Amino acid sequence: MTQYATEKSLEGFCTFKTIRAIDDEKSFKLSLEIQKGALKRHNVSYVSSADESKLNLNGVYLILLVDSCNKIRGCIRVHLNLEGIELPSYIAIGAQSELFTKKILGCPHGSLAEVSSLAISEELTGQSYGFKLIKMATELSFSLGVETAFGLVPRHTRKYFINLGYVPDEVIPPVVYPEGYLSQVVWKGV
Repeated sequence: MTQYATEKSLEGFCTFKTIRAIDDEKSFKLSLEIQKGALKRHNVSYVSSADESKLNLNGVYLILLVDSCNKIRGCIRVHLNLEGIELPSYIAIGAQSELFTKKILGCPHGSLAEVSSLAISEELTGQSYGFKLIKMATELSFSLGVETAFGLVPRHTRKYFINLGYVPDEVIPPVVYPEGYLSQVVWKGV
């Protein structure tokens, strides 16, 4: 299974992001559009010329924002299923994301190298909470620069997708977004 992602900037505070996984002749696509603080469009589509029942990409995906020094500066959790997606249930920027990677992923320093070492194996049980790091996708270069309540997010970062499998909400609790918070997140395409 090869997983990769593409994204394209749109006008203003919105982004069209695509997460796609290819397995033989089967393909799967998740699209998100975030505009002015709301999830304006969300859909999941897939095409298959083979046995569709074998296509199983359900799970919780963690998007890590990584700066040029391989420090994790942010993370977004998205729950994915074939019927649709839920609004990202966890967003953390800056110090909050470091705390997240230290406590949830068991990485003492919140660095990408530690996360990478966890994801070398296709299936590895996390020590702290017992969930599985299933697979890490290829890295993508992109720019992210925005002033948030947590400080300025670095412009030159990379994005990684990790499939966490099933992660209960008590491990990564839902977040109540500050008013207008998502509208501050400006994604620039690759």
